[in-house]
Amino acid sequence: MKKEYFFAILSTFLIFFISCKKEIKITENFNPFGTVFGGNNMLRLMEVIQTKDNCFVLCGTEEGGEFGGRDAFVMKVDEQFNIVWYKNFGGGGNDYINGMTIDKLGNILLVGQSYGFGIFTDTGSSNINYLFYNIYIDQTGKILWEKLFEAKPGNTNGYNFANTVLELKDNSYAVFGFSGNYSDLFYKCNMFGYKLSNIGELVWTRRMTVNANPESDFTSMCANAVISSDGNIITMVREESQTGFGTNTTFIKTSSFGNSFTTNGHIWKSKTYTDIIWNENSTANNPSYKKVPMVSAGGDSVIVADWTKKGFTLVSNNGNKLERKFLKNQLIIEDIRRFDSNLILSGNLFWAITDLKGNIIKEVYPKYTMDFLAVRATFVNKKNEVFVFGSLPLERNLKLVMLKFDQEGALITSNQ
Repeated sequence: MKKEYFFAILSTFLIFFISCKKEIKITENFNPFGTVFGGNNMLRLMEVIQTKDNCFVLCGTEEGGEFGGRDAFVMKVDEQFNIVWYKNFGGGGNDYINGMTIDKLGNILLVGQSYGFGIFTDTGSSNINYLFYNIYIDQTGKILWEKLFEAKPGNTNGYNFANTVLELKDNSYAVFGFSGNYSDLFYKCNMFGYKLSNIGELVWTRRMTVNANPESDFTSMCANAVISSDGNIITMVREESQTGFGTNTTFIKTSSFGNSFTTNGHIWKSKTYTDIIWNENSTANNPSYKKVPMVSAGGDSVIVADWTKKGFTLVSNNGNKLERKFLKNQLIIEDIRRFDSNLILSGNLFWAITDLKGNIIKEVYPKYTMDFLAVRATFVNKKNEVFVFGSLPLERNLKLVMLKFDQEGALITSNQ
């Protein structure tokens, strides 16, 4: 990866603000054509999940909050655009949430990175790096436990960043991201994963590199990860060489079991691709912030958004077979998720329903459009109403947008 690129990403992490843990109450925010959340502060939306009580939970980072600095935020909203609750988490510096998952109990594990505490929350040991930040909350947003730690403890040069979390079949969690703790070069990182029990105990850690030699000039990040049908984990790895300008993609299957640190342990590893996934013009073009959309397609197959070709790809045969597919209008797909026994793919501003093999069942292109909307998630409820969440630059800040449509693409207002 080019040095300039990495410094551009990571320099934002070094701006120090004064902040503290807080909760902000936001009043109901009605808009007949949807709702814009954010007030005077910038909210960077990272992920949205749907709950069993017909609500949605949104997470990300708030800049310039009530007490200053950057804090993690989590908010719950209902289908009528009402905010159920809003929480901020963090310490005395900058804190980021990049991903989350909801478990069988309805509790939520949030993952990201923190420079806000200066200590490990479970040991009290001091630290000067960004740490992996894990927050486990209940259905009301109450913290049940927090954990901060780093890869290769004792390294004072690196940083630790989590962007993907999965609930495993044994009620534990697998978390993936990257760490710079294995190199003296500030801009170089390795993909890194770890497993947490449901009480926050560290079960295993894994340094995962595509090349057999982890000391090579390649740097790697987790682009996304899903659970395979057998309960193990399929990861998508983004890799760049420090001496070149290309971006590579490799799929690696790793075990969900284990109890120690390992390097390059995998069940299978695909060949490396140089012509899929990445497109610097995507509205989600910062891969460390926004994961590449990927879902399980059954067995060891996955479907991923292809930002290079403006389509999507069915990846099978241990990651070595690609079947490219395209919608009627070739647009960048920003979200893919399960919808009953099918998939819903979406972007600005469209969605499509496919089966698990990527065969297109229906495409919808609403007449209502919103320029510069970066779609982050699209859901369908039991009434076949479609909910779209995204980020929109307004008043020199990023705001959160929530829109509701019928299944044919007609906008549903809050008065209907």
